[in-house]
Amino acid sequence: MKVKIAIVGGGLSGGLAALALKNEGMNSFVLIESASSFGGDHTWSFMDSDIPDSIASWMKPLVSFHWNSHQVNFPKFQRDLDLGYNTLRSKSLHKALLRSLDNNQFRLGKTPEIHKNQLRLDEEIIDFDILIDARGTGPNSLGPCGYQNFLGQDIHFDRPHGLKQPILMDATVEQKDGYRFIYTLPLDDHTLLIEDTRYSHSSFMDLNDYRDSIKCYAKKFGSTFKMEREEKAGLALPLTEQMFQHPGEFNHHITIGLKGGLFQPISGYSIPQAMLFAQLLSKSAHLKSTSLIDTLQHYKNSFKKQCRFFWTLNRMLFGAALPKERYIVFQHFYGLPIDTIMRFYRGELLTKDKVRILTGKPPVSIASAIKSLTTSHWMRPTKSQDMTL
Repeated sequence: MKVKIAIVGGGLSGGLAALALKNEGMNSFVLIESASSFGGDHTWSFMDSDIPDSIASWMKPLVSFHWNSHQVNFPKFQRDLDLGYNTLRSKSLHKALLRSLDNNQFRLGKTPEIHKNQLRLDEEIIDFDILIDARGTGPNSLGPCGYQNFLGQDIHFDRPHGLKQPILMDATVEQKDGYRFIYTLPLDDHTLLIEDTRYSHSSFMDLNDYRDSIKCYAKKFGSTFKMEREEKAGLALPLTEQMFQHPGEFNHHITIGLKGGLFQPISGYSIPQAMLFAQLLSKSAHLKSTSLIDTLQHYKNSFKKQCRFFWTLNRMLFGAALPKERYIVFQHFYGLPIDTIMRFYRGELLTKDKVRILTGKPPVSIASAIKSLTTSHWMRPTKSQDMTL
């Protein structure tokens, strides 16, 4: 079998790339996933403002839940934002791929051996021109990172819980393990996704502590409830550009998703970059292979330039701010104009946005901030664990 594009990894980034190609009428591709289903068991979210109109037609049918607004809570204020919020779950992605792709355009439960221009799957050989590597992080070093650790549970209440819009950050909770907040989505009148999230130096998670905190928080919404589903992960938040370096790549090989650095380095949100890459891939798929690779690599390099400011903020967050005072960074950010917040989540800050973020009384001393930017001894090289975007 010969295809122009082989996509290895059927998670969010690889799955969206395949759907975009199919939507554009490009059929010379194959999507390969080692698990028995696409997408694992994950929850991904994005703002309405993250999606260009050109993507909305094929992206919105994948959305599992939508709300017209959301809120954030901090010790100094509560803010409602009139900005739509969307959540996509793995089952929705899996069903969309099975519904949209032809049988010869995907393989499930297959782990390929990758050679220069060839994939070997048991007794099947697939030749390709371009390889899109969307396999997550794998065993390789991610470089120096902080971590966004979280554990979330779907909680079903015997009575209506009363929450009408998502609470993206409730930072009024006890601060521990670094910056901590509770993230809550009302999935229906009786069900909430409640997630305990912590920005920590280590990927270690005391799971019992996370579960106890969720149980305690759930009591705000009702006294009788049960847990129906659980997911957890430790997302690596880069402090340097090492995540973008892939010396083993061939000229026809491009890496995307978390492994490729295509995600918002502070929030960990990955749908905006996954969608934009998928759109570019599908719109450019008619190009010759060398031109297509150049186009895709140019996009990655452009996003890398945007990320430098975010890496700087991460270094100050993890290297200069005291753990229990890190919430002040986000409290300041959520007091900024909504346009700045929108561009932050898209990873497309303007110069005036950067000035706004850095202006005001800093939660860290100037000396600590300078030290975090000019030294590296405090940054620990890290290995990937359960990190999938």
